[in-house]
Amino acid sequence: MIFFSLAFAVIIHISGCIFIIIATMESNIAVTWPIKCSIVDDDQYKDFSLYVCSIYFVLTTTATVGYGDISPSTTYERIYTMGLMILGVISFSFLAG
Repeated sequence: MIFFSLAFAVIIHISGCIFIIIATMESNIAVTWPIKCSIVDDDQYKDFSLYVCSIYFVLTTTATVGYGDISPSTTYERIYTMGLMILGVISFSFLAG
């Protein structure tokens, strides 16, 4: 059980970092989710705020809760989010079975 919890935490961390990378790559050409979350460049804790918002999004998406307060804005963010949704449904189906 501890191994599963640790593996889940690592997967959430990596997924959150990938979500940040996608937003960073597209920030020059589109309005990405950090802009919608009001994370601005002059914020003293910008990196921490970005990481917390990203982890929060990944957790709510994989847990199939999806509050909708943070949402993907670009095509690549939406494609990545669909993968997260599939991962969440598969993992919860596996655990329930």
